[in-house]
Amino acid sequence: CHYHLTHNLRDKRHVCHYHLTHNLRDKRHVCHYHLTHNLRDKRHVCNYHLTHNLRDKRHVCHYHLTHNLRDKRHVCHYHLTHNLRDKRHVCHYHLTHFFNT
Repeated sequence: CHYHLTHNLRDKRHVCHYHLTHNLRDKRHVCHYHLTHNLRDKRHVCNYHLTHNLRDKRHVCHYHLTHNLRDKRHVCHYHLTHNLRDKRHVCHYHLTHFFNT
């Protein structure tokens, strides 16, 4: 799964690529992704764990991204669903960030 994250804050761009791997032995999904943005060329690195529920066959992942830019916090929630028929992962996510909170 590759996705691009862009938002318009004074025309600053967030670009995020992540790689999703899963291990059938422990039935855990481990995802590492790299978030870079053009704010003095600082780099965000986030590691998070993805767990899925075999009962509803839905992947739900919550992760918290923080970066040191005047202590501003990015909070992102997204749902990951996959279709076993075409063996493709489809990722939808919602990004909200709070300023001075």
